[in-house]
Amino acid sequence: MGRGRFCLVDCVVCEVMTSSYTDGCMLNITTCRLRYSHKRELRIADRATKSCQMTKNVRAFSPVAFWM
Repeated sequence: MGRGRFCLVDCVVCEVMTSSYTDGCMLNITTCRLRYSHKRELRIADRATKSCQMTKNVRAFSPVAFWM
């Protein structure tokens, strides 16, 4: 796996929003590394997750990510 990091981007439509957005969604971003355990099984290491509320009514809104 080397020293690579991976990024998962997930957009979930929310039924109840805690902010002023009435038509929003929750954008979840998770970064992690993959490592092999001592049993030679693949596992997730160094995982971090961030979340934010967003509105869907922005023309530039597109939860697609490309990261190297």
